[in-house]
Amino acid sequence: MDLFNYLDKLNWQTIIAMFAIGWYFTRDIRMALNKLDSDVREQGKRTDKLYEMFCTLQSQMKDELLVMKKEHYDFMKEIKK
Repeated sequence: MDLFNYLDKLNWQTIIAMFAIGWYFTRDIRMALNKLDSDVREQGKRTDKLYEMFCTLQSQMKDELLVMKKEHYDFMKEIKK
């Protein structure tokens, strides 16, 4: 109620100026938030790609380790003969 009484006392130029100032400052905030959101999404995509590369590398290393173990066991069997 107090807000309506306060606004009723003001002239229309003041009210329009208040809305224009509010719009101007919130516009900058919205633009900054949109840029931040796009930056976060891009970083998320890069992180997902990096994790995918890590998983692929881990899988390759596991396969190579299994081959090395098999070769080692085969070598040890040959030595015992």
